[in-house]
Amino acid sequence: MRNIMKGLLSCVLSIGFALSIVGCGFLSDGDDIFGSKTEINIPVEDVDSDSDLYTGNKTDKVDYSGITYLQEEFDYSAIYEENYKSVITITVNSSVGGGFFGKPTQNTAIGSGFIISEDGFVLTSLSLLPTRGTLTKIEGTLYNGESFEISSASEDIISAVNCDMMLLKFSEEVFYENEQGTRVSGMPDAVEFGNSDDLEYGENCAYIATISDDDDYFLGVAEGIVSKPKNTDDDFATYLDGYNEYKDKITCDYLIQTSITSNDGNEGGALFNADGKVVGLITTEAEKTLTYQQHGGYGMSFSVPSTTIHEFIEAVQDTYPDLSIELPESVNTNQNYIENSDSGLISTEFNAIYQRFKNSSGTEIANKNQTVILNYQGDRQKTGSTAAYIADNLQNFTVNVYAADKNGEHISSGSGFIISEDGYVLTNLHVVNAMVKNSEGNANEQVELYPYVFCSFENGTLQSKKISFVMEIVAYDKVQDIAVLKFVNDFQHRNAQGALCNGFEKVCKFAAYSDLKTGEKVVAIGNALGYGSSVTDGVVTQIAMTYYQEIYGHSFIQTDCPINSGNSGGALFNARGLVVGINSMGAPSYENVSWAMPSDSVTQFIKIVKSKKSTESVKIVNTNLAANISFQQ
Repeated sequence: MRNIMKGLLSCVLSIGFALSIVGCGFLSDGDDIFGSKTEINIPVEDVDSDSDLYTGNKTDKVDYSGITYLQEEFDYSAIYEENYKSVITITVNSSVGGGFFGKPTQNTAIGSGFIISEDGFVLTSLSLLPTRGTLTKIEGTLYNGESFEISSASEDIISAVNCDMMLLKFSEEVFYENEQGTRVSGMPDAVEFGNSDDLEYGENCAYIATISDDDDYFLGVAEGIVSKPKNTDDDFATYLDGYNEYKDKITCDYLIQTSITSNDGNEGGALFNADGKVVGLITTEAEKTLTYQQHGGYGMSFSVPSTTIHEFIEAVQDTYPDLSIELPESVNTNQNYIENSDSGLISTEFNAIYQRFKNSSGTEIANKNQTVILNYQGDRQKTGSTAAYIADNLQNFTVNVYAADKNGEHISSGSGFIISEDGYVLTNLHVVNAMVKNSEGNANEQVELYPYVFCSFENGTLQSKKISFVMEIVAYDKVQDIAVLKFVNDFQHRNAQGALCNGFEKVCKFAAYSDLKTGEKVVAIGNALGYGSSVTDGVVTQIAMTYYQEIYGHSFIQTDCPINSGNSGGALFNARGLVVGINSMGAPSYENVSWAMPSDSVTQFIKIVKSKKSTESVKIVNTNLAANISFQQ
């Protein structure tokens, strides 16, 4: 077998805390979309303690209860009908052992692949090949159930080892039914590719792939959103770096992270964007990495991007000069959120603590005496999915939170969001509490604050590294598990005319909890698994989950939004782009059962902080900063 590249795995420890403690679209009918708060007693219920041509993504408006929502029409049926004949099931047979007198063990691996050329070339996952024993046969099964042999000679298999890809080719004549129902020889249509560089946070996506178990397999479609278009975490060093001797050949610039849960047999399947084009190849090998395994990641899967697939095909053209795929030019125009993200903004203070934090977090540290200038954001166009619209407008007003010990070692990762123009940030206390514990009781029975806390913006970077800013801890509530931070740096932003204005251009505003409805669309933005900002969506499944109310002093909003360790402290937005809660906990035994602290409990805490009066549970850490805290509804 010829290897285009190989790779090693490395990982940076990035800890969130899970109970697991975890570390909709809207259009306005007018300017007053945020409303005003109305106090209401919410009735509570206890829970059991056991406890046609595809034309792309369409968006229409629909009115309901005085709110104009985006009505998403991502036609999954059409995308399936357009592409299912191009996706195949890959069956790999091998034998192991036997020796002189023993009988060899027969093994079968089942996965997915997709046709990329009329000559019968297929892309699939390299993980389907046996790691030991003898490869005996590879078959490709079409949509109609007919199987045809694929060349299994090692010299005919070209692999990109660290990117979990291999190129195969049918070795016998293939037959299928054309649109007229006539049985003909040749290949069904090859897939068309989109440019993965153009993927956006929250964009609708889908995969077509095989789903298998011990007894059977079938081809299916699954839907979700792009939760992180470009995951470049060091956890995926195998994909991103490769072995040194092959780094000049091909490596991934990133992995695509989606909210689609992967299943057995998905490996090698095709990931489609909102225009029905292939933007990635599903790789389940990424789920075997250290951080993912340690924290039991769920509600996420990963794909090798189409840009890397394109490089891979170009790399094999010495062997197959007629093989090529068309990849559209990228139209991506992403802007750095920080205008003055240059060396002048970065701290030149050299001490062991800062150096250790930079190394362990993989970020740069801003000079806390420098004024930070932020680029103009404005109100983005209300198109695409709900999650994409929320992310496009509000992601830059959410932050990744890092806590470090007395030596500067990055220990804890979480999430937060900006609530005032002068830079106050909310998060969970357990993100910045060095004494936090994972138990059935309150996680903050004992509190010892980490001595160093930093925040970064997902789109605020210098040479691909996020810039971290020093934070002050203002106050916390150890019962309700909430803390307020403040940027030490001063901030300015550009307005629409390009003039500089003090503070942040936007803040995350609060919704009235009394307006929340079961089944309402919600979007979470947070630092899932410490990978950096990602976006997930779901609905409210219960307005007031009371099982932990005695422990935390408030009921919880329950959603089916995928929440992982590291999402702690992140904002849960409703369909109107307003904060309805703070993502705080996830159920350790269930997928997509997560809980958020309601907005009325959050705003009540802020009011107590502003009074500067500590209580049995609320501790004011910085009285001067506490007096100036504010929020918007």
